[in-house]
Amino acid sequence: MNNWEYILFLAAQALSELGDNLWLIGLRNYFFENSPWTPAAGLALVFVLQAIPVFLFGPWLTSRIDGRWRRVALSSDIFRLLVTLLFVVYVSNRAPAAHDIEVIFALLAVQLALEAGSLIFQNCRNCLVPSLYPHKKRIDQAHLWANVASLSAAGIVPLLFFIAIPSGDKISLEWLISAAIVDAVSFGLSALSLFALKYSPRVEAIEKTTRHQSSELTEGRLSSWIGVCKRYPAATRILSYSFFYNLVLMGPFEIGHVTFLRNDLQLPPSVLAVNLLLFLLGIFAGTFAANRAWKNNSANHFQRFSKAIVWDGLTFLPICAFSYFKDHLPHSIFLIGISLLFLFHYAMVPFVRVSRLAGIQSVTNQKDWSAILSLHAVAVEGAAALSVIAVALLWHDVSGVLLLAAGGIAATVTGLLGTARLWNNAARQPNQPPAEHIED
Repeated sequence: MNNWEYILFLAAQALSELGDNLWLIGLRNYFFENSPWTPAAGLALVFVLQAIPVFLFGPWLTSRIDGRWRRVALSSDIFRLLVTLLFVVYVSNRAPAAHDIEVIFALLAVQLALEAGSLIFQNCRNCLVPSLYPHKKRIDQAHLWANVASLSAAGIVPLLFFIAIPSGDKISLEWLISAAIVDAVSFGLSALSLFALKYSPRVEAIEKTTRHQSSELTEGRLSSWIGVCKRYPAATRILSYSFFYNLVLMGPFEIGHVTFLRNDLQLPPSVLAVNLLLFLLGIFAGTFAANRAWKNNSANHFQRFSKAIVWDGLTFLPICAFSYFKDHLPHSIFLIGISLLFLFHYAMVPFVRVSRLAGIQSVTNQKDWSAILSLHAVAVEGAAALSVIAVALLWHDVSGVLLLAAGGIAATVTGLLGTARLWNNAARQPNQPPAEHIED
């Protein structure tokens, strides 16, 4: 960590994600309670808004970033700052009711704009993190420490949530306005951190090295993605696998766990803040466990990814099994038990995320990271949105525990079927040293 550019960028990322998490948890609760449609449809709509920028701006994004990662990330923060401030001014002047259809559409527009900015920021973030990390060959460690930094700030979100809603009341529009103000402040501080990186000779050298070097893959059209797939078949395989994994899992999980906590267990809105806190603790535990387990920097990331997928799916099964003891155990004991099981599941998330990113970036050139990571966004966000839409339309009345069980079983089966193929592909084409790509 003896690298001020890397630390400063992690600080910018943490501040940016602090506002995102606070806004998102409030928005999901708000749509769950106030949506003019079913609660599942309200949640699905939030995920649809996450996917729209991926499909609309993905090919264009790769042609415009083109190595200018710091500048584009800075522009993204300024854009999101302005969006949140406009929302605060608009709603404060109108003082509408919670169910006002104009408020619903204003929230949808704000969320769509914030997701577009987040897509750009995350693309730049995933390119800069391994580029600034002191040890060039350890892409996995670079992303692991980035997880720790972002979650350190995101851990403040549950505390703010409890302060804002101490009695477990419903999310109010005033609360969302407060969240938008916190959002704006976090984006402003993140922008200042990114602006300070302007004076780093190392960041300037990285931008000069990678700019305008991948013109054949960044034409701003769908053909840019096709060119990426043809050039990097190993990365394309893991992205395809990620797409199907998220397709079968994310819909049942995202709608299932909210339905499970809010409807099946009849818990108040603050339970989602507790769930976020468990998520953060699990990510911390999983990050340090992965850092300890992944000592060998020449190990194959594809094998790590396939194993993590299988274990991630299996962790849903004890959650579903334990849910049937809800009426047979004291309420406090049951909540502690189910919390520990969710914590174990969340500890697997860093293994999946980091091994996927490290596997993709270790077999691609640094100058093409923007293009390949836009495909990564499609494989993750696009598949998740399609999955959530399908669940919201077809199984919106299904209990949360059944959705979690279906997602866990489907993810486990997908992981088991893909493991052998990934291992065979990895044996035929082992990881290339990332240092070679950084020097290109």
